[in-house]
Amino acid sequence: MELLLERGNSRVGRDELRHVPTPEHTKTWKPVSHYQAAELTVRQAERNGYRILTEEYGITPTGSRMFGLLRIHKADHPEFTRAIGIRNAHDKSLAFGITAGFSVMVCSNLCFSGELTMFRKHTSGINLIEMIPEAFEQLEEQYERLEDNIDRLKDERISERQAKLLTVKAAEEKVIPSCDIIPVIQAYMQPPHEAFEARNNWSLYNSFNEVAKKYSPSRADLCYRGLAKLFSLN
Repeated sequence: MELLLERGNSRVGRDELRHVPTPEHTKTWKPVSHYQAAELTVRQAERNGYRILTEEYGITPTGSRMFGLLRIHKADHPEFTRAIGIRNAHDKSLAFGITAGFSVMVCSNLCFSGELTMFRKHTSGINLIEMIPEAFEQLEEQYERLEDNIDRLKDERISERQAKLLTVKAAEEKVIPSCDIIPVIQAYMQPPHEAFEARNNWSLYNSFNEVAKKYSPSRADLCYRGLAKLFSLN
């Protein structure tokens, strides 16, 4: 889960978003305050029982676009850190967007992905007070499916040979470059985190994610989408 900002963009806190001016609305166009977009998302997460672990926000030099990433946690699943990404624009270039999942990417180059993604144009009918709770309702259902799939991956024990074959298959399907076959297998055989020491598909999935940390935003997005298909997480 990453918030990636291109050169020239600035990282800011949520309170700093208060000071970014919002253009006047028209009959057909209703820009949403960056601060309101962030504040409503945070408050809805808290109402749904999540604890906010970290918040990151970025704005473009003119303040016309905002990108945000929240890492959230729920007590009933202490081992899972989830993420919510948001984006907003005052220049008619982007619809308001919210994305969520275990692997989320938000980038100022417009990469924006997760297991659940919703958009709303800034038309006169936009209502974030209704949209954000709706997104969280769908999010809860999606997380339940993801958590069931993760439990399945943990139960699927695999041999070293099976792990190697699946890694080669990932390269053949362009999920990873072929040069990363060895790094993925090494991360699987010598996991950097104790939680991934078990020889199962969940550990292998996280080995791919460990290697994907070095990828460019567009390449990482392609990798995450390919992994979801490879491990049947969709």
